[in-house]
Amino acid sequence: TDTITHSPKTALLRSLAMPGLGQMYNKKYWKMPIIYAALGTSVYFIIDNNNQYNEYKQAYIDRQNGIEDDYPQYTDDNLITLIDFYRRNRDFSVILTAGIYMINVLDAMVDAHLYEFDVSDELSIKVSPQVQFTPQSGYNPAVGFTLKF
Repeated sequence: TDTITHSPKTALLRSLAMPGLGQMYNKKYWKMPIIYAALGTSVYFIIDNNNQYNEYKQAYIDRQNGIEDDYPQYTDDNLITLIDFYRRNRDFSVILTAGIYMINVLDAMVDAHLYEFDVSDELSIKVSPQVQFTPQSGYNPAVGFTLKF
């Protein structure tokens, strides 16, 4: 029986537990900084957009309650537009972060599946012309190509 020496399930579970651990298991260390840069950037945008959203929302609430706010240059409609803009961007950043996380997991699993795939120089492809006589062509020569691995 064949024993699996490199398990895609292990890579998947490690990447689910902590981003980058599956890539480390697959010995693809160069992918870890990319994963953390992508996740860090998207988390930064979640935090920044959330802060902006809360700031403009609080300014709008203060204005409705008769309290002076820090944004006299904006009308009520401008504040509502800014609130919607930063809420939408925050929500999109959350979705993007989840997508990056899932790509990290998927990459680790696929990489583990291909871990023992032969990519040596011994592999070759050969394309050659071929002539066939088929009933569809009335037994006239049909020219094509043959692809051999």
